[in-house]
Amino acid sequence: MNRALKSTWTDFDNGFETIVSNISEVFFLLDRSQHFMYLNPKALRFFGIQDEDTSHITLWHVFPFEKGSKLAEFLTFSILENKSITDQLYSTSHSRWFKIATYPTETSIAVLIADANEDKVAYEKLKKNEANFRLVLDFIPHIAFILKSGMEVSFLNQRWTEYTGRTLEAGLGTKWAEMIHPDDYAAKRKLWDEKSQSGDPFETEFRVRNASGEYRWHSDRIIPIPARNGTITMWVGTATEIHETKLNKETLEKAEMMTNSGHYECNLHSGKITFSPGAFRLFGYPPNSFEPTLKFLNFVSHPEDPPKINDVINQAIATSVSFEYIRRIYLPNRQLRHILTKGTVIYNSEQKAEKIFEIIHDISDKIAAGEALRQQHHFVRQIAEATPDLITVIEIDSFRITYANIEVSTFVGYSAEELKKLDYFDIKNLIHPDDWQNFKDFFNGFRSAQDKEIREIEYRGKDAGGELKWFKVRSKVFERNQEGLPTHFISITQDITAKKLAEKELKKNEHFIKEVTEASPDLIFVVDLTLEKISYVNHSFYPDLGWSIDLTELSLNDVKQKIYHEDLPAFEKFHSELKYISDEDVKEIEYRLQNRQNRWKWLRERGKVFQRDDKGNVTQFIINIQEITEKKEVLEKQKENEVLSKLVEKKDEFMSIASHELKTPITTLKASIQVMKRLIERHTDENTLLVFVSKATQQVNKLTSLISDLMDNAKIQAGKLNMNISAFSMHELIMETVAHHSNLHNITVNNNLDELVEGDKVRIEQVITNFLSNAIKYSPKNKEVRVDVKRENRFIKVSVTDFGIGIPEEKLSHVFDRFFRVEEKSQEFSGLGLGLYISAEIVKRHKGEYGVNSQLGKGSTFWFKIPLKQAFSIKEE
Repeated sequence: MNRALKSTWTDFDNGFETIVSNISEVFFLLDRSQHFMYLNPKALRFFGIQDEDTSHITLWHVFPFEKGSKLAEFLTFSILENKSITDQLYSTSHSRWFKIATYPTETSIAVLIADANEDKVAYEKLKKNEANFRLVLDFIPHIAFILKSGMEVSFLNQRWTEYTGRTLEAGLGTKWAEMIHPDDYAAKRKLWDEKSQSGDPFETEFRVRNASGEYRWHSDRIIPIPARNGTITMWVGTATEIHETKLNKETLEKAEMMTNSGHYECNLHSGKITFSPGAFRLFGYPPNSFEPTLKFLNFVSHPEDPPKINDVINQAIATSVSFEYIRRIYLPNRQLRHILTKGTVIYNSEQKAEKIFEIIHDISDKIAAGEALRQQHHFVRQIAEATPDLITVIEIDSFRITYANIEVSTFVGYSAEELKKLDYFDIKNLIHPDDWQNFKDFFNGFRSAQDKEIREIEYRGKDAGGELKWFKVRSKVFERNQEGLPTHFISITQDITAKKLAEKELKKNEHFIKEVTEASPDLIFVVDLTLEKISYVNHSFYPDLGWSIDLTELSLNDVKQKIYHEDLPAFEKFHSELKYISDEDVKEIEYRLQNRQNRWKWLRERGKVFQRDDKGNVTQFIINIQEITEKKEVLEKQKENEVLSKLVEKKDEFMSIASHELKTPITTLKASIQVMKRLIERHTDENTLLVFVSKATQQVNKLTSLISDLMDNAKIQAGKLNMNISAFSMHELIMETVAHHSNLHNITVNNNLDELVEGDKVRIEQVITNFLSNAIKYSPKNKEVRVDVKRENRFIKVSVTDFGIGIPEEKLSHVFDRFFRVEEKSQEFSGLGLGLYISAEIVKRHKGEYGVNSQLGKGSTFWFKIPLKQAFSIKEE
């Protein structure tokens, strides 16, 4: 340290020299003229200074080669700007890098020099490695990237520009998302949000738009890079194009779906199983819905299968051959499925089994079809063995029987083996000579027969006992050779001997029936529904109808044209229903038909099923027709006589009732007058006379009512019952009418209406009077009678209810008939039976309705309703 500096050294802390003397860095002080003011031991050695007094030495005396260099600029800038500066400089004399820091004051500048060669070399090496790493990243055929939070890209390799045609800057931040397919970005972002929180690596598949504008599939794997403190702020990843692989995978998935197949791989070391989407579907689950395991495979398999499958796979591993087995699995709905598995063992470079690759296919339908075919074969054989017919297969060239069912012995008396030994000549001897040529032609015809062609023949042949029988044969081609020529045909032979005998007998019966029908006076014919005409008739003409033409030439439509129009619907219905009757039923109808002289004749037709087809549908029915005009006329006469007899009886009955009903009040009136005469002669007081006058008046009123009913009946029959329309109060009319009836009954009126009604007040009063009179008359014991009045839309309804004897149900429909009386044989209830009849006619004239409800022993309700307003004059109508 120079002497000048010592005088000022007191400005420093006493411990400062001790500190700077012991540091490993070079430290020295320079004044403004760049003379050394202080150097620590490390600085003396660094500059190679031996002299203790350094005040006369400048920095450039010991470092002349550095004058004008970057160091000079560095120190000058620090002094002039009065700023502390740190930088790295390379010393050629030391061949090393140094880190230099300056600390200027008003009078001096402190300089600290530290060896930075190792750091600089490491930095340069790192820089070189980074360049090499970037070169490698730019060379790989994948897009490499670094992500920060928020999915912002901070680094992209050159592959980004090559693939997308966009600059590296155009992909930094969030701008890279512009090149992702819109349908894929949302899913990728969602997965990022999940995994960036958990810190787990993840993979995604998405489409990237290339330089030509095409979106192509890529797959990336993103790995988190934790910082020293464990937090994750950076992720690195690469994106690889998998477009062709993706399309091939989709094609494979479609192929698996179309072929109902799949595949899976099993790692023998880890036990991990990877299912294709098709494999998931075959096991009954959605693709990628769970991670399959060996435990799962064993669980869904039929309990008998896993041990057998293990043996097959172990054998394949030991022998290095492919394997095949069928696994029965239970679907989630417990349905059993058969899976055909074909697999191979994959070995590593050391020839140790590493994986098993298996292709699986659903063969459930094939298994079911095979089982169905087996059952069908069994079923066909059972039918063949159980059928009563003879089933044979015959070789065309040799004329020999190659198969015969077991019924041969019972059918023709030969065993199956004996039948197979028969040759051409043996068969010829068994067939009737008259049928041999037809049989031979039938046989030889199969040399040119078509597969679907069925041929039939009937012939006579002898059984083993020599008895001649009739046989019916149906045959078709059974087998062809490689050239397509028939080699065998199959035949079903039926013994129709009984049928032939029956046909012979039937012909005799038909002849007999024909003779009988020809001799019958009735017209008998058969109608064919298929031809819609008469197929058989027992007479060529029918004299009763005057027809001279052949009836078989007539169609049903021809016949319909001659039927009386009123009878035609019934006739058509009769013939349509014949199609659906049973074989035992006989239907019958009577109708009028016009004969040749245009006269109407009554016919009785009886029909019955005559024939059905194989499906049971009626194809023909037989008809028997009788001409019954005379019988009908006799019956009509009888009916007319019965009607006249009933009219006379009714007339006599009416006369009897009318005589009684008229005689009773007249007799009572006569008696009252006779009594009054005697009382007058005796000068009896007026009150006594008034009693008999009142009785006489009642009988006169009764007589007047009877005469009025008879007159109204006559008017109705003559159509002269007129109405005088006016507006009146129904309430007042009912109350007045009730007041005039018997005081022996309690009549209750339920009426809340006070509207005017248009109608004939007198006639409506007559209706109410009739209803009340009947209610009182037919309820002698129960004294309650109720009158109800209510409005129904534009109508007013009046009901009269009694609680008397009621009316039998079978007589309810006749109570409004003329001259009808509920108790015709009883004299207890008087009347002509005209009151309700006249009441009904009055209501009808008012465009109204009427009716009765009754229960025997509980009473009756008679009601009527008429419009509140009459649209026009009833009298004019």
